[in-house]
Formats: sequence, C-alpha cells, structure tokens
Amino acid sequence: MGRLRSTLDFFFFKFRGLVIFPVVLLFLALKDIQVAYWEINSICRTKSFYQVDTLA
Repeated sequence: MGRLRSTLDFFFFKFRGLVIFPVVLLFLALKDIQVAYWEINSICRTKSFYQVDTLA
C-alpha cells in the first residue's frame, strides 16, 4: 500500500509539473503579447499623431 501511494504521489507530482509548466509559459506569452500590443498601439498612435501634426 505504501509503495502504491508513493507511486501515485510521484505520478501526481510529475503530472502537476507538466500542467503548471505550460500554464506558466502561456501566462508569460500572454504577458509578452500584451506588452507588444501596447507598444505597437502606442507607436501607431504617435505616428498618426505626428501625421496629423504635419498635415495641420
């Protein structure tokens, strides 16, 4: 019984690691995408602002 329990704990630990790893990666990727989106958005805003400024 103790051996089975340790085996289950081992598999649960491995499985938990396999689940947490992609979730963390996905979270970091989403953060990077959000930062990149904000940077692109601000660049586009400043560009259009400058274009309007030069037209006026």
